[in-house]
Amino acid sequence: MTVAASGFSQSGGTFTGNNGNISINGAFNLSGGTFTSSTATLQITGGYTYSGGTFNHNNGTVAFSTTQTITGNTSFYNIIFLSVGGTYTIAAGTTITSINNVTISGSSSCAINTGIVEIKGDLTLTATQNNSVNGGTATFLFNGTGTQNINSAIVSISVGTNERVCSLPNIEINKTAGALNLNGVININGTSWTTTAGAALVNPGTSTVNINSSVTFSGQNLSLYTIHIYANGQTITLSPASYVLTSVNNVIINGGSYYQVNTGILEILGDLTLINTSTSA
Repeated sequence: MTVAASGFSQSGGTFTGNNGNISINGAFNLSGGTFTSSTATLQITGGYTYSGGTFNHNNGTVAFSTTQTITGNTSFYNIIFLSVGGTYTIAAGTTITSINNVTISGSSSCAINTGIVEIKGDLTLTATQNNSVNGGTATFLFNGTGTQNINSAIVSISVGTNERVCSLPNIEINKTAGALNLNGVININGTSWTTTAGAALVNPGTSTVNINSSVTFSGQNLSLYTIHIYANGQTITLSPASYVLTSVNNVIINGGSYYQVNTGILEILGDLTLINTSTSA
């Protein structure tokens, strides 16, 4: 089923998507009635607004493509953000929830701004463009009670090639049960990493967390495996002064500009490798 650029609007009644793909080449507006999505993929290109009625995810996937704004708290099953050079703005005060998995995929840039993406299952990162706009100001909240994974397709860091690929925005971990497994190279381009609860549930495996941005780590003390700092003029703050960020493997500082690490403790259980080329103070 394909809906033209005029979009889809429902204020009452019942819509049932069955099991075929639905492409909406405009805005999606639900203000009343019951919308039951497809068990396949609902693709939206012109913005999503939920202000009333009932959205049933039907264990299907919603795929957002091109620049758009997402408004209204909604529970989806799977969410895909297509990296097609756009910016996705989740309206202030809006939380979109993935009951299952979130995927960021595509061959261009992807920035996700403002609101909250609540992830109950896995986050899979397969986008491929190395772009400084990747990331954004939204918060990815990991709070599932089962095992969760952050799966990155990048297996090793290569400055100039993949240090910004599929970068994440702000991160919050608030888990009471189930491991959070980190796999591959996870690029960070947000301003905060907050571990509200569940630090002991974070399993860093042999992953690398690469920090591209000025970011504050706070909440519970956190242990990661390899920490890579791509030095490009950023300040990394560990807050408060008693906060301990631990690398159970190695810390690598690389890049062509300066960096700062302020306030808390960066604990290194392995090696510290300094290959940054900047002479800035």
